[in-house]
Amino acid sequence: MIVLQFLSHQKPPSVTCPTGPAGATGATGPTGATGPTGATGPTGATGPTGPTGPTGEAGTAASVTVGTVTTAAPGTDASVTNSGTASSAILDFVIPQGATGATGATGATGPTGATGPTGATGPTGATGPTGATGPTGATGPTGATGPTGPTGTLPETQSLSAYSTPTAPVSDGSPLVFDQNGTTNGTAITHTANTSDITINQPGTYYVSYSGSAAPGTGITLPATNLLQIAVNGTPVSGAAALHTFTTSSETQSQAISTLINVTSVPATVTVQNSGGDFQYSNTNLNILKVG
Repeated sequence: MIVLQFLSHQKPPSVTCPTGPAGATGATGPTGATGPTGATGPTGATGPTGPTGPTGEAGTAASVTVGTVTTAAPGTDASVTNSGTASSAILDFVIPQGATGATGATGATGPTGATGPTGATGPTGATGPTGATGPTGATGPTGATGPTGPTGTLPETQSLSAYSTPTAPVSDGSPLVFDQNGTTNGTAITHTANTSDITINQPGTYYVSYSGSAAPGTGITLPATNLLQIAVNGTPVSGAAALHTFTTSSETQSQAISTLINVTSVPATVTVQNSGGDFQYSNTNLNILKVG
């Protein structure tokens, strides 16, 4: 045994001692706390395939049906969803519509198909315009003469004629005067000689005709336009007139007027009216006949 003694307040000398023999292993101490898990190591090489296991029991067959098919807008994504179960799938499809392609070239005309059955008659269209009149056909044969009808009764003639022979001046706006009566039939038409008014006493339709000659009156300014009109109750009858312009004092003009008048209220007065100035009339004649 080596005993080292040191003097007080002195630094001990450096001495290296030799290692002694190892002592006997002591008893195992308690297990320390588990340390943190280390990092996962690299995957090892795949081992050999094991033997095939026994065949399992037959499972229930699954079913797959198509549910809805929806056309989506062009450019959207297609999708498939299962609205059923894992063993009974119902697949709903959403398929985007493709963009319209360019128009292809016109194909060759196919053969004409068989004529289909005649369709129902449509409604009658509007009547078109009347076509041009066709040529007159040949005259057909004369039919047999029918039996003679019963003898009719002639209606009583209603007529009157009045006239003036000598030349008579008529002032502007005045009627012509007829100084004589010719023939008179019935009582529907009356006239007093040397007056201008012819009186209609029965309602009806009357044919009135006038003829005579006119010339410029003394002192009238030329040219002068003469207007002669048939009037009923002082109102000129439309279209029943004679018009002439005189340019010399020696000129004479023949005049003729005819018209139909319808008289509804009696008595009615028929006159022949002069206008446009003072004129002279000769060989005047007025005839009135009841025609309806």
